[in-house]
Amino acid sequence: TQNPPLTREGEERAERIKLFLEKSFPEVHAVYSTEYKRTESTALPTAKAYNLDVVSYDPRAPKVFVKKLIKEHAGEVVLIVGHSNTTPFLVNMVLGEDKFQQLDESDYDEIFIVKSKEVGKGKVEVKSSAVKKD
Repeated sequence: TQNPPLTREGEERAERIKLFLEKSFPEVHAVYSTEYKRTESTALPTAKAYNLDVVSYDPRAPKVFVKKLIKEHAGEVVLIVGHSNTTPFLVNMVLGEDKFQQLDESDYDEIFIVKSKEVGKGKVEVKSSAVKKD
């Protein structure tokens, strides 16, 4: 199917992402996702935990999205749930350099923590959601 639901493993991963963010950040200001069941379902536990809605973004218009992010959320914590071929590209756009390549389609565990207040300037740290719950 073109738009399958999240697998059980994916649901567990979404919960780990939520727990990671709750431990790491006292506040998340916005949650964005593409309009696919899997990405929306991955974003939903975090959105609920922070009493936020999941806001859809168009991965085919990355420049518009990155400008919106910086304008509306500079210095804030924002969760963006995307895809193996779009997320590294968004990170590169924010950083202003081609630092990250497209992820393997089977790699669902990468978390890019990007700190930026303007396009072209920022720092990134890469984490994995594959860590145990503790």
